[in-house]
Amino acid sequence: MTSLVPVAGQDAEFAELFEHIYTQLATIRLKWRVYRAFYGTNSERVSLLNSISGTTALIIQDALYDDVVLSLCRLADPANSRGKENNSLFRLLTLTEESPDRATFSGMVADFKSACDPLIGQRHRFIAHSDRSARFDKSGSQGVSRLQIEHAIESLRLVVVYMHLKAFGTHVSSEPVSNLGSDEVSFLRTLYYGQQKLEEMRSDILDQAGKTAADPREIPPETRALRDLYEMPEWLNYRPPERMD
Repeated sequence: MTSLVPVAGQDAEFAELFEHIYTQLATIRLKWRVYRAFYGTNSERVSLLNSISGTTALIIQDALYDDVVLSLCRLADPANSRGKENNSLFRLLTLTEESPDRATFSGMVADFKSACDPLIGQRHRFIAHSDRSARFDKSGSQGVSRLQIEHAIESLRLVVVYMHLKAFGTHVSSEPVSNLGSDEVSFLRTLYYGQQKLEEMRSDILDQAGKTAADPREIPPETRALRDLYEMPEWLNYRPPERMD
């Protein structure tokens, strides 16, 4: 028998909001798994990404970090802000009937909010806004640690598991599952062997340079081969024209 039930007349919103929060947890965990795989496992992976494109690697790193922080903070928002209802755990709490298990649920939501407090400070000063003193006077934190983020994720997981058990009478897992088991590792492996293969092809082309007599009036064959290597196929090589202001 379930012991967490929605307030009368709020069944649909209760179920819809809970499903949203559960989906957010699974998405956050998946994004953080990819972040950890790329940037928090070993220096060799970071070096691989940087050797291929340091700029792209940094953009992906910042995008994943900021997205996870923002997603956690949104779930820790109050039930209402500026007269608008938020899709947060506190909103879900307002939709739940009073009971002993609701008191436990409320305490777990408060614990999650406490775990998110450092992240909320980061959101306010650097991500969603740009606080002048924090940015230029270095008076604020320049980031939150991975351990702090993982503590917030685990706190959220505990709330969702408890809520699902008490509201629906079932145990639930939010562990990310992919068809390949570890997509992020497959991605890195493809980059690693692709980089090796590209270098081998380039070396083979250069080794052939000068071995065959060529008409000096024509483009050297190795130049054509290198051009084909780095400019083909066209769908992969295409970049929009530079816009000069």
